[in-house]
Amino acid sequence: RDPNEVLFIRINDYSATLTPNSGTFQLCITEYVPPYNIGSVAGSTSCIGTLFDSGGPTNNYSNNENYTFQICPANPHQCIELYFTDFNVESGADYITIYNGPDTNSPILARANGAMAGQAFRVQASAPCVTVQFTSDGFVVAPGFELHWQCSNNPCSDGSLSDITNINSLPFIRNNLTTCDHA
Repeated sequence: RDPNEVLFIRINDYSATLTPNSGTFQLCITEYVPPYNIGSVAGSTSCIGTLFDSGGPTNNYSNNENYTFQICPANPHQCIELYFTDFNVESGADYITIYNGPDTNSPILARANGAMAGQAFRVQASAPCVTVQFTSDGFVVAPGFELHWQCSNNPCSDGSLSDITNINSLPFIRNNLTTCDHA
């Protein structure tokens, strides 16, 4: 379509009671932000988005990967919130690392591997940018991850993955979760 073309939107005022619906409403239209696969592009400047492993939403990631994805929103914000809704990588060998800054020289916020498989988790970054790094070894592949991010104008809060519990011995058991039967 021509970007200067005028389009009309018809809004039906149907109601179950057959009385007209009227009043003021607001229609918000935002630019579509396509999901990304890590390794396909360097990063995004959007304040919202979705990032998958290199296999995308339907395939496994590959062996011997080392990819980064930089999230540097162009809009002002105080916190970048990352939500992992799916996470399934090889335990002890494949890692996702979150850096609080524009590259892998920035401070590490969180690092997760397959020991967290199946668990959704959240990470918050207070820096203007966040870098996601995914590395895999040469032996086992898995479905990978799905990460969503959004900007917040509120300061980051406590309770993210950066509040890591040190595990001094194995097996580790907490809240009915255990490391038993995990390599």
